[in-house]
Amino acid sequence: MDKSKSHQISGAYKMPSVNQKIKLAEGQIEFEPKTLKIKGDAKVFMRFIPKLEIIIEATAYEFFGKLIEEDEIEINFPSIQLSTKLFIKKSSISKNYKIIAIPYGKPLLIGSPNKTTKVIFHVLNFPVFLGKSDVKISEKNRSERRGQIILKYDGWQIKITAVRNLRSLFKSLKSEGGYVITHVGEIEHLNKRSFSKDECEEILFALHYFLSFAAGYFTGPILPIGFNENNERLWEEWYKGLKTRYDSEGLSWFDIMHGELLGEVFPGFLNQWQNKIWKEPVKTAIYWYLRSNMMEGGTDGAIILAQSALELLAYTYCVEDKKIWTYIVFGKKSAAEQIWEMLSSLNIPIDIPPSLINLFTLEKKFNFNWNGPQAFTEIRNLIVHPGQKRKRLVGHDLPLAEVWKLGLWYIELVLLHLFEHTGVYAERLKNGRWVGDVSTVPWASK
Repeated sequence: MDKSKSHQISGAYKMPSVNQKIKLAEGQIEFEPKTLKIKGDAKVFMRFIPKLEIIIEATAYEFFGKLIEEDEIEINFPSIQLSTKLFIKKSSISKNYKIIAIPYGKPLLIGSPNKTTKVIFHVLNFPVFLGKSDVKISEKNRSERRGQIILKYDGWQIKITAVRNLRSLFKSLKSEGGYVITHVGEIEHLNKRSFSKDECEEILFALHYFLSFAAGYFTGPILPIGFNENNERLWEEWYKGLKTRYDSEGLSWFDIMHGELLGEVFPGFLNQWQNKIWKEPVKTAIYWYLRSNMMEGGTDGAIILAQSALELLAYTYCVEDKKIWTYIVFGKKSAAEQIWEMLSSLNIPIDIPPSLINLFTLEKKFNFNWNGPQAFTEIRNLIVHPGQKRKRLVGHDLPLAEVWKLGLWYIELVLLHLFEHTGVYAERLKNGRWVGDVSTVPWASK
């Protein structure tokens, strides 16, 4: 564990309490609703409740008439050289004319990204973790251990460090729900060279999916800020992206007592992210995995989403990558056969795990002779296409929760194998698993 007197990242936004909005800018503006030109004062915020969004709160001193919700206006914010279109969310007239407006979905870029040598970003709702790269901070006669990960790939280095008093913030987050900045990150090239905004955007986009895959819900970078070699702020970009409101902790392959796992898996993740065959399937599979993991559409809907991810991965692996089958042969195989081929090729266990007691018992009771992929796909088919086998199961509860866990376990293992991980992971099927209890991936000893 590294030691330092201070690790305050200069230029980062502060969020000392859960759901506290962040002021991004303020100053005079001009806005043009229809044919009018109105001057006023405005502040720009990232707001978290009632929902996550960028808003502009403006007060006009000279106005005529009244704008209505959904009206489009164009504003000019000279102090930050921003000109953009907004639409009205709320307006009111008292002594002055007050409006709340939000930009269209496009990110707002402030400043110029030329000669960027470092980018700071913020991460929402990432879990508290500890690992081998943590830092010890000493401030005002107190010390605090902050979780830190260091991700390296192809000359790039990314440090992601917990904010001050994160344990207390996360406790409030669990109680109140919503959002809070939990970590601050830095991106730079190891040789200190400058880089383009496009290079940075690609890394931030990849981080969004990687950190979400680790957390088990949508998280990742927001509010990136670019600096030059003199540590002067050059630009920032305001956007929110797809983030999950915190309601409960996610379950995933990442164990929070082994923060170094992120550094071990990241290079292999980026290898596949930059692979033309795998980038889109990995991105889509992680998206469906997260939707399933968050139980969207209930347990039965989550099973359907998980099978979609597995079929996509199986097609890419068996047809596009390894060319085990042609797409015509692949299409003639059942979903169970497609998934079985992929799992067996990757040395992932295909028998029904005994820890899934109810599924294991059901298979034995009816002598279905299912392997794991068959059990998963047959139960999914019973949800979508009820038939003869469903009649045999009348009066018996289907072990949907166990089938859902099995599908997610398969997705995690397939992706970890694709990312060339040969270490440990948090095994979601292990009964009685506690935080810090990890297992070695099944292919490591093959």
